[in-house]
Amino acid sequence: MRLLLASMVIYGHAPCFIDATGRSDFIARILHFTYSGNLAVITFFLISGLLVSNSLFSKKNWKVYLVSRLFRLLPGLIFLSICTFFICMYFTGNSFADYIQNSASYVFNNAKLDIQYEIHNVSFLRENHPLDGKYANSINGSLWTIPLEFKMYLLILGIWFISRNIKNAVIIPVCLCVGIFYPLVSQSVLGGNETLYMIPAFFLGSLLSYYKERICLNIFFPVSLIMIAKSIQYEGISNLCMMLGVALLFVWLAGCGIVRKYRLPHDISYGVYLWGWLVEQLVGYFMPWLHYWGFIAVSLLCTFFIAYISCVFVEEPSQKLCKKICSYMGKYY
Repeated sequence: MRLLLASMVIYGHAPCFIDATGRSDFIARILHFTYSGNLAVITFFLISGLLVSNSLFSKKNWKVYLVSRLFRLLPGLIFLSICTFFICMYFTGNSFADYIQNSASYVFNNAKLDIQYEIHNVSFLRENHPLDGKYANSINGSLWTIPLEFKMYLLILGIWFISRNIKNAVIIPVCLCVGIFYPLVSQSVLGGNETLYMIPAFFLGSLLSYYKERICLNIFFPVSLIMIAKSIQYEGISNLCMMLGVALLFVWLAGCGIVRKYRLPHDISYGVYLWGWLVEQLVGYFMPWLHYWGFIAVSLLCTFFIAYISCVFVEEPSQKLCKKICSYMGKYY
């Protein structure tokens, strides 16, 4: 299911890199206020909140929790950043020495989650390119969600610390509920609509994790949220319920027996998400003659291949090392 969601991000970003005249996003046709890429990222945040909170609430070891989160985010991101650094040498208008001088900090900045979206004097844009505005020279516009996700990891950890020190079981669910509905009160705090539903989705995943022994996630839960969204007139609440309902529907589908039966041997979804934007830029640059669906198909195939390499040779070895480190920390710290 996560691979499908990552593929939806590539599909949703396609109009940024190829002429999509006469094409419309299938999610945008249904929901009208969002598109497939945004819905996929929101579902990712809900799943992330569910999984990482379950890890923290069950193991109750904040050191292991932080190490696990860093080992999940950074190896693939650093691998992408190093490869991007060398790929962009082909596109720079500077000399080799100038490129190194002006771009040497790219990998380091990304590794510390201070995402650098542009590299000096590097652009993939051809004439009449559909991408413009603030993302016009962005090397990888998808990476902006990574620092936000890590901040959510820290926020959940902070809530857990407060609850543990005060020893009040009500604090965690109250904080999580506030996190779900707070965007409706003050949207400006989130810095724009792009994050409006991602933070509540993460908190909802955490809340489901906290009450996992009491809440059974079945089809009625997401359907109920969708029905509430359809019946409420206030746009803010309606859209929030709709997004969370559809995201929960994906989570429910992921837990169905027929889906779990066909689980892939390697989880390349994170790599697909990381590499998708860059690959689409390269495909659009070197194959500008491709039509809309051909562009999406080539982009997906190339991204799957690179994500597989990242998964097998970078992410999975890093996870094995992480387990050894966490096992040691669990014994002695």
